[in-house]
Amino acid sequence: MLINAVTIIDTGASGTVITPRVADQLGLVHTGFQKVSSVQDEQQRPVYYGFIMFPWGSGKEIPIVSCPLKNFDCLIGRDVLLHWHFTYNGPDGSIVICD
Repeated sequence: MLINAVTIIDTGASGTVITPRVADQLGLVHTGFQKVSSVQDEQQRPVYYGFIMFPWGSGKEIPIVSCPLKNFDCLIGRDVLLHWHFTYNGPDGSIVICD
């Protein structure tokens, strides 16, 4: 199932995160818990397996943690970015992600 989600790329995040609402919308099956650290605290959060795919083609199956995010539905972390060539151009703020 595809959904439109407001997403942020966070090169400082080791893992990918979705909100509980997105997990429910996708009908993902909870497979366990993972300790998640933030600037505020550390919590055990539900983990799901999902398939992340960019519009240009290939995708990856990865564990995805569910927790509330402020102003976003999804946070893409290094666990996804390590599968693709990722280039950030600071002066103009553009990014290029490709296989």
